[in-house]
Amino acid sequence: LADPADAKRLEAGAQQAKLCTERHPVVAVCHLAAAQNLGLQMLNMGMAKAMRSVGSLKDLWIRTLELEPTSFTARVQLAKLYVTVPGIMGGSLSKAKELEAAVRSTQPETARIIRVHIAAEAKKWAEMEAELLALKPTKDAAMQAEVREATMQLALNFLRDGKDLAKAKSLYESLQRDQPGQAAGFYGAARVHAALGQPDEAIRLFERSRTLAGADEYPIDHRLGDTLLAQGDKTQARAVYERFLANKRAKPGNVEEVRKTLAKLG
Repeated sequence: LADPADAKRLEAGAQQAKLCTERHPVVAVCHLAAAQNLGLQMLNMGMAKAMRSVGSLKDLWIRTLELEPTSFTARVQLAKLYVTVPGIMGGSLSKAKELEAAVRSTQPETARIIRVHIAAEAKKWAEMEAELLALKPTKDAAMQAEVREATMQLALNFLRDGKDLAKAKSLYESLQRDQPGQAAGFYGAARVHAALGQPDEAIRLFERSRTLAGADEYPIDHRLGDTLLAQGDKTQARAVYERFLANKRAKPGNVEEVRKTLAKLG
């Protein structure tokens, strides 16, 4: 009941989580489920409504952590909330640092991923990179998701405007190695090869990424269409763009770009 693209399922999940917290007010997982559900719902809200929900989300993460101080997800998500929202809305760098310091000796990898996110928010890319690369490979899904998010953010910074394609490529390849079943690393590497003027390899990697977990999180067909178009294959590019537009999970910004490109193609 936590499909971010399905509002009805999310609402059903929210009701289940509410029932859980009412019946079991001192069970951490109920509050965790409620927080995760609200976080997903906020992605689909308008900015103003989402901002009004920040306080409720923060309270749910705080309560989860009170009930289960070892919760990786609650600690990391609360720290991320503290560093990303404005101080007037409850953001606090000092509180994020307190959450990190509290587990530095007992949960060192949890503390490290929090430091990764703190460095990312401050745009301290070298510091972020050092902390990220020091993390030990893991099979824990929650930690993998945090590593994936941070690696994609850092690599995109290097990829943007061709700032440092070699570093971006290395980061994407680390994801391919450590999380081979996920689309992220292959999609990112495809973008690097496209930027390097290596369309054949880019297309191969885009196609592979489409078959892997998490593919819906990335505008794969948008970028694949761009690569095909750059090759001069307008017919295939148009078909891929249309497939992208048929995807109900496609992000509005990408949809707008693709529509503009299709309009130019005629």
